[in-house]
Amino acid sequence: MYLKRKTITRAQSSAISYVILFSFVFLFTYLPHLNDGPRGIHQWAQADRVAVCLRYADGKELLDAATYSMKTHDGNTGVEFSGFQYLIGQIIRMGVSENYVFFLLRFGTFLVFFSSLFALVFSLLRKENIWIKSLLLIFIISSPLLLYYGHNFLPDILALSLVLWCYLLLDRNFQKHIIWILLLSGLAMLVKTSSGIYFISFMGLYIFKIGKNINVKWGAAILLFGAIACGIAYYDFNYVHLRSKELWSTVFLTEFVPVTNWGQFTDVIDTASRFRYEYFSRPQWWIILGLGLLSIWHKRKEVTTNINWRIAIVVLLGLLSLTILFGVQFMNHDYYVIATFMPVVIYFTLKALASFVPYVQPRTALIISILIAITTFSEGNSKYFERMSEIVHIDGHPEPYNRKWILGAKQIVNKYVPKENLIFSLYNMEPNWSLVYAGRKGAVFNDEEMKRDESPMLYYFPILKPSHILCRTKFCADFATDQPAFFSHCNIVHQDDDITLYAYGY
Repeated sequence: MYLKRKTITRAQSSAISYVILFSFVFLFTYLPHLNDGPRGIHQWAQADRVAVCLRYADGKELLDAATYSMKTHDGNTGVEFSGFQYLIGQIIRMGVSENYVFFLLRFGTFLVFFSSLFALVFSLLRKENIWIKSLLLIFIISSPLLLYYGHNFLPDILALSLVLWCYLLLDRNFQKHIIWILLLSGLAMLVKTSSGIYFISFMGLYIFKIGKNINVKWGAAILLFGAIACGIAYYDFNYVHLRSKELWSTVFLTEFVPVTNWGQFTDVIDTASRFRYEYFSRPQWWIILGLGLLSIWHKRKEVTTNINWRIAIVVLLGLLSLTILFGVQFMNHDYYVIATFMPVVIYFTLKALASFVPYVQPRTALIISILIAITTFSEGNSKYFERMSEIVHIDGHPEPYNRKWILGAKQIVNKYVPKENLIFSLYNMEPNWSLVYAGRKGAVFNDEEMKRDESPMLYYFPILKPSHILCRTKFCADFATDQPAFFSHCNIVHQDDDITLYAYGY
């Protein structure tokens, strides 16, 4: 008697691959930092987003976003659509401890990102061996930038994920799925305004492609495009730009920061290029550029006819315009390329791989894929851990991000400061970072503000009436020197090598 071997379906093998690959990245990259708060490069912006989530957990409404910085009324601010942060906030409101907010944000962000990338890779490479698909996914996700922000608090990776789903639907049937493509790319635009170039490009190409054959679906798509565009414009103007302007909030960028001349444009390109090996590692750059040149040569006759190439050209022209409108931000914010340049690069890299892999003998393709995956993941992983360290090297230049001193702040503050009380945090640049770690709303003042005779701290004090002052211990002498009259009313309730907590004696 022979036992019948049970075959595994394609769906089952894909599900198994998903679990294995997800677990692999988590085990070898993210496991040590699952519960870490904002840290490393751009911890400032990270903390601002965490603060928005925590305020939602406190009961703020979706369209009434706020942070822990109380320099505006109730901390209110204008910010791009924060639906994801709102969702995590509601999970906390349902009974999950606030202590898990870092984990929920990190895990949720990576879950969304990994799922979209996995779906796109396995869809475009559907004819390939399951091992080759898995290894090529590791190759893509090994971008130092994607590894770092894929497990982070910024919304850019969420916008990228939504656009990747759009590309998946585009590849299957652009015209059939145009409604879903518009909805997903419109949501991406709400999450990160700069990703709007894809929303505009997809609709533009759809009109161009079937403009001569007007039908019900064409009309529905036009109406939907108009409705989404008007809705986003209304939201961005009223709930982001105007709200920040009326509140005098500067926590989030809500205006264009354009390049005004050619010299400035070249400065932007030159400065942003210092991140080139953060966007992709050296092996990735060589592979992506090689695939790009081969694809252009191989598909040169299809540039004017193929929908993918048309979209690529329109997107790249749009990205050039976007670089001019937001150019200054690209100089110091590496994450600005995630929702703008990364979707089109990822898609066409995968399309090129799908085109050329079949020409390679299967065993050879597998060996090459293994070597590529190992090389790129090891380099990307090492850069990830460097970015999570106290000193980050960008283009050979060290940037310190010391956070050890603040790690015990919440336990100390919880011991001495009632939950409803506000605190002041001194000698910090970031408006929310130290407050998020301390778990209290309040106001932050940097060293320049502290040294003024008429310090903003003195202006906000009678308005906010904080009960305690948080200061890094090494700046206590500066505090006494810079603001002696204020300092004389402060009594130390806790002091160690890192943190000093004062109670203000009214």
